Amino acid sequence: MRPTRGSVVCWALAAVLGLGGPGAAGATAVPRFEVAGSVRLPDEARTADGSTVPVTGVSGVAWLGGDRWVAVMDTGVAWFTFTLALDPDGTPHDVTDVCAVRFAERHDYEDVVPCPPVLARRAGHLIVCEEDTPALRVVDAAGRPVGGLAVPAVFTACRPNRGFEALCRAAGGTGVWTANEEALPGDGPSPRPGAGTVVRIAWVSLDAAAPGRQIAYATDPPHACVPFAAGEAYSGVVALAVLEDGRLLVLERSAARCLPPFENRIYVVDPAAAPDVTTLAAGLATRPDVHAAKHLAWRGALGCNIEGVALGPALAAGGTAVVAVADSGGIDAPGHVVVLRMQPAATSP
Repeated sequence: MRPTRGSVVCWALAAVLGLGGPGAAGATAVPRFEVAGSVRLPDEARTADGSTVPVTGVSGVAWLGGDRWVAVMDTGVAWFTFTLALDPDGTPHDVTDVCAVRFAERHDYEDVVPCPPVLARRAGHLIVCEEDTPALRVVDAAGRPVGGLAVPAVFTACRPNRGFEALCRAAGGTGVWTANEEALPGDGPSPRPGAGTVVRIAWVSLDAAAPGRQIAYATDPPHACVPFAAGEAYSGVVALAVLEDGRLLVLERSAARCLPPFENRIYVVDPAAAPDVTTLAAGLATRPDVHAAKHLAWRGALGCNIEGVALGPALAAGGTAVVAVADSGGIDAPGHVVVLRMQPAATSP
């Protein structure tokens, strides 16, 4: 989803760390995040036939192993792979070896993960989520559709441009987690100043015969800022990542015509401890008793539109690299890769 127009040049990386947060005190171990740095993405990427595609609207990212990553653009034109070199402490260097693959079918693609082995009949298959149908599609190494996952029927009523925005592989590779960006019309209102929105985070099994699972997640309201023009304010879920213990990192993105124009928040959610709301066809906003507990791990207003996040390799200096991508925010500004260092939770909150 492309939010309101505004300045999206990445400012100096002065992050406000949110340690603790709602419900953080107690037994829940919340990892700590800090910004390691950022690098600019190239303006264009070359395809195998020698043509180029513009690198804009970068919305999702996933780790392929080693120093290779894959990202998808919401323009619907292509996905691309790239090499990202990291220092032992996670400080990023140049993005190199950028190779694009055009999609055979154009959709509003928002996130991407490599296929688990059970689905990938040969190397290079990806699962992508798109929010115009909405759908979870499998594409091969040439960008051609080769199938898809069964989408829960409730998601067919997504608000325009507010459908499947987030995607990650579940622990064990047996399925994927996905989420709509804003509440379904039947579940509650869109976000507005002073109030967030309630989305469904859904586990979709790779086995079409296996039952899925959905949890209700309430986002924070749009962030406080200094307005410079009239316009809507957004606050929704834009990315998911799975920790080793099965808990989810939920990336919220808030945007408005104000300064700072964007704010991101990373919350930790334990889906195993949240009620399954699959049988609730509507009205999640009126049921705070079924909302998943969330624990703030990081909050930052970096001045750029972070839309995707993925866990990466362990760092030699300690911790884990978490790579985020920031798109142009709807104007002709360059995309960026932002690297966060994730450290284990402190023993004493």
